[in-house]
Amino acid sequence: MNQTLLKTILDYDELTGVFTWKENSRRGNIGKIAGNSTSEYVRIGYLGKSYMAHRLAWMYVHGYFPKGIIDHKNRNKHDNKILNLRDATSVENNRNIPIQKNNTSSTPGVVFHKRDKYWQSSIYENGKQIHLGSFKDKDEAVEARKNAEIKYGYDKSNLIGH
Repeated sequence: MNQTLLKTILDYDELTGVFTWKENSRRGNIGKIAGNSTSEYVRIGYLGKSYMAHRLAWMYVHGYFPKGIIDHKNRNKHDNKILNLRDATSVENNRNIPIQKNNTSSTPGVVFHKRDKYWQSSIYENGKQIHLGSFKDKDEAVEARKNAEIKYGYDKSNLIGH
C-alpha cells in the first residue's frame, strides 16, 4: 500500500478520523464508511489484506507508514483523527497507558502499602523499575514521581488531556 493507491480507493476525513470508500471493492460500497471496528482497533480490508486504520491515516496525511508505533494520544483506539495520532517508540507508547484500576493514588507509579502504612513511588526506565522512595505522606511520593518523570523525559505535553 502506498499513498497514491490509498488516496485512489479511500477518502479520509482528518477531523473525524473516518475513512470512506471511493472505489467499489465490494458491491455498492462507494461513499460508505470503510473498516471494521469490532476488534481492538479499526481495521480496513483491501484485496485480501487487513490494514489498521490509524496506520493508514498516518500514510494518507504524511505519505509514509510510521517508523514506530502509532499512539492514540487520548487512549481511544477507535479515534483516528490525525491530531490524536503520533508516531511513537514503544517506550513512548507505554508511557501513555491509563492508570491501573486498583491505583488508589491517582498517580501512576505511586502505591500505598496498607500493612506498613507508607506510600511507595517508582518509575520504569529502560525496562527496569526504579525505586524512588517510601514516604509517610502521599504528596511527597507524588512529587518524587513527578520529578522522576521530568528527569527521565516523560513528556506528556503532546498528549490530549495532559
